Amino acid sequence: MKPNKAVIYAGVPPSAANSLKVLDWLTPSIAPLKGKGGGGKNGIAQGQGTEASQLKEAMEVATQIASMKLV
Repeated sequence: MKPNKAVIYAGVPPSAANSLKVLDWLTPSIAPLKGKGGGGKNGIAQGQGTEASQLKEAMEVATQIASMKLV
């Protein structure tokens, strides 16, 4: 494993699945990590990125998306 690599897992509970699709959340959230999604189903998805140093920015994006979708 590269030292600057990040592996990401995301999950959306069934009660929120209509307002927040897991891949619609994961894909833009891992962009700061130069990431790509590996796919998902049933509200769970995974991805990875090569810029773990951008983790704080990725978390901020993830928080913003979730906040907008789960109002």
